[in-house]
Amino acid sequence: MNAIMQWLGRLLSRPAAARAVVIAVLALMALALWKASALEKEDDVLAFLPEGNPLIAEFQQIGEDFGGLDVALVGVATTDALDPGFLARLQKVTEELEDIPEVSHVLSLTNVQDFSPDPMGGIRTGLLIDALPESDAAKAALRERVMSRDLIVGNLISPSGEAALIYCFGGYGVDQRALAARIQSVVEVGLPQAASRGDLYWGGAPFISSYIFETTEADMDRLTPWAVAAIVFIMLLAFRDWVGTALGLLTTAMGIAIAHAAMSVAGVPLNIVLGSMPIILFAIGSAYGIHILAHYYSYARELSCEDAVERVVSTTGPTVAIAGLTTAAGLVSFALMDIRPLRTFGIFTAIGILSTLALSLTFIPAVIRLVGLKGRPPGVSGLARGLVRITVSIHRARGPVGIGLALVAVAGLAMALRVDTRMDQAAFYNTGSPPQRAEAFLADHFGGAQFIQIRVDGDLSDPHALGEVAHMADALSSIDHVTSVRHIGQPVALLNQAMAGQRRIPDTPAKVGLLYGLLTGQPGLDQLVGDDHESGLVHVQIDSRTLDETEATLAAVERWVEGEALTRFSTAPADAGPGAARLRALTITRIRALLIRLGLPVPAGLSEAMSAALDQPAPPASPEVVALAVERFLRSDEALVVVSAEQARALGGALAALGPAPTEDAMGAAIAAVLEAGPDAAEVLDLSWSAGTALEEAWAAEQGAGRVRQILVALAPLGVNAPPEDGARLRTGLADAMAAADVERVAVADPAGEGALSYAVSGLPVMHRGLSQSVTSNQLRSLGFALGLVAVILSIAFKSPIAGALATAPTAVTLAVIYGGMGLLGVHLDIGTSMLASLIIGAGVDYAVHLLSAWYAAPSEAVERGAARAAARTGTAIWTNALMVAAGFFVLTLGDARPLRNVGGLTAAAMITAAVATFLTIPALARRRRYRLEVEESQPADALA
Repeated sequence: MNAIMQWLGRLLSRPAAARAVVIAVLALMALALWKASALEKEDDVLAFLPEGNPLIAEFQQIGEDFGGLDVALVGVATTDALDPGFLARLQKVTEELEDIPEVSHVLSLTNVQDFSPDPMGGIRTGLLIDALPESDAAKAALRERVMSRDLIVGNLISPSGEAALIYCFGGYGVDQRALAARIQSVVEVGLPQAASRGDLYWGGAPFISSYIFETTEADMDRLTPWAVAAIVFIMLLAFRDWVGTALGLLTTAMGIAIAHAAMSVAGVPLNIVLGSMPIILFAIGSAYGIHILAHYYSYARELSCEDAVERVVSTTGPTVAIAGLTTAAGLVSFALMDIRPLRTFGIFTAIGILSTLALSLTFIPAVIRLVGLKGRPPGVSGLARGLVRITVSIHRARGPVGIGLALVAVAGLAMALRVDTRMDQAAFYNTGSPPQRAEAFLADHFGGAQFIQIRVDGDLSDPHALGEVAHMADALSSIDHVTSVRHIGQPVALLNQAMAGQRRIPDTPAKVGLLYGLLTGQPGLDQLVGDDHESGLVHVQIDSRTLDETEATLAAVERWVEGEALTRFSTAPADAGPGAARLRALTITRIRALLIRLGLPVPAGLSEAMSAALDQPAPPASPEVVALAVERFLRSDEALVVVSAEQARALGGALAALGPAPTEDAMGAAIAAVLEAGPDAAEVLDLSWSAGTALEEAWAAEQGAGRVRQILVALAPLGVNAPPEDGARLRTGLADAMAAADVERVAVADPAGEGALSYAVSGLPVMHRGLSQSVTSNQLRSLGFALGLVAVILSIAFKSPIAGALATAPTAVTLAVIYGGMGLLGVHLDIGTSMLASLIIGAGVDYAVHLLSAWYAAPSEAVERGAARAAARTGTAIWTNALMVAAGFFVLTLGDARPLRNVGGLTAAAMITAAVATFLTIPALARRRRYRLEVEESQPADALA
């Protein structure tokens, strides 16, 4: 390198060559600016997901298979979500949202489907709110209907009725920022009063990612000019040199243009991380030109312009080149990361650094030669004099200082082990920000803003497989912070209730298949089950507000899935042996889930009490109650034959007297006797067909009601007494549990069984875990690579591994202090802070390079003379650069983007720490009279002489 720099110095000292260099550089800049103008931007938050991580891959696959998991949630606070005026506006907003191209479907109170029995047979499907109520009676009826739907309350309307939620499902791979912007525009126009009051809340991944990107971009656009201004101010204050400052900034701007042009040629878009490139290059890259100019002014005091240019390039050039190469090495280590935008950032910022370095070693000397800058009078600044005294004192007290540094490093490393590498959404936004407000709103009114998804693969047309999914939901409901669980078994059971009168999963694959057919096309169905019914998704909603709570909840869910969920099963009779024991356990789990859902206490002795109650014989059903139920049916619009009130009463009593499951002949005879008609009469046959179903349902309901009364009696001594407003819901839920338990066979674990299910736990908490794993491994890989490469470069440059290790020692101390500070202050390791180590290595090691390269004491002088000379020659430049970098990055702490604030503050602290560590570590550890990069000994006049 020395030979190359000597040749370059001789070349640039010639006017013709200098002129050619300036012309070539200006032409190159014109080309670079032209290519850079075509650079495109990338706003895709998914680009920041690690590549090759199995947790991330599973999350993405689930999103692709189930139509995307990035749901935009719009919360609306209102005095009454069922007010006709509000519903009219909500209906219009829902319709307009469905017209947005990026939206696959929308779900709100005004377009959700409801199912009810059809009087003519089958099921009637319609909207839950099919018409806006006008009278007080209609309003009361609507409220009763809506608030009785368990799948609606807590999902689309809050339990208090004072908040509504709109789900906007985006298509897979859509532009999230465009999606969020269009949704927000439609909602704000459609609900102007809520918008003006601040009663709109924007949740879900599209809004969160948009907030992060927009806030970061706005901060960068607003703060970058101030950061550059701070850098320029410090340069002018330190060097009082307009020409030098202008040349340093010009070469840095050229480096940025070249890096952007290289990205354009390579087809690489500008991402949000690369937005910090100008600050990095202005702060770090401008130092190269400053060092060249500062040494030139010293040489030019005694030499001609031509000789001074040759001398500065040949003697100072190697030091500047090594400093630039170490910075580039730190940045190139980003190429080992598995996050594409970070790799792009490292590679092209390194290109910018190397371009700025090359321009500092060619363009600046060429301009100096053509302009003919004059030298400056000698002198040492007050800062330099102070640094000389400090450096010499530290060298003299190197023993205690070395021990102190070792203790600081050990303490820093110990604290660094406490750095939390876990990540969640809250790491990217601040308290009081729109995402945080939305998260709090959703937690208060709708059970939380986070979901754990469990993919279930298997034959979900099999009633037993669906029953296991339902059991999973019941079991997971008992885990702390789980507020609700959605799965395909719920709409199937709801539809079965409308068709067969019982809210349960049907007992045959044919019936399940029929209900699937009726559900086809329902909004949100593709989020629950695949088209082939071979896979489904269980959505576990959680209200945890801290990372610790989220991790604990996720771990509990994973433990249950791994240890309790059936993977291979067969069926066994439900009335004896293993089948009976399993059915009892399933029923108790459902009762526990019901109590939790209603907010009732779950006593410690619940399992024992329920087992005893379920083991008791079922109480005999009352024929009188069955008779009344049949009578009500015959007098309703659902009956196919119109009968008088007296006939309905008589038919109810006659049919109930036949007992459960009468034969068709017995029913026909009883009906014929009441109607005084022949057994083959049309009205007898019609009534026998329609009333048969009603009779069967009435007996089942009465038998279930007996069981419900039995369970309520067993719950009372345990202190489980529902308040009046929840009493009906408790009885209904217990009746559903008894209906689900009314089966002939039940699934039991069997390694050789024909039934097979597999599970994969995913969702945002799992994705964040994968991201945390990636960030940690990226940090270790890039840190190890950068340190190793820098050590090799410095060992070669100083022709000594020991000198190379000495040059890296201040950086090692800096890393220990900064990461120890992160552990002490509770700053998490995230995508932004994972970049910190390579930035510290790349920029901080420059200081040690410059200090060591100026370390020189003649054989007749003491070693401390080398320390004094090094501090005098490089101290001002080192501290100026440290303050420049610190000021540039500190400006970023004034923004709103939390990741940017963390990186800005930590980088600023790191640069000051690196400068301090350099002036502590090098004088304390240096033992030689000379650590030189150049062959030539001649230097500028020694101000200390």
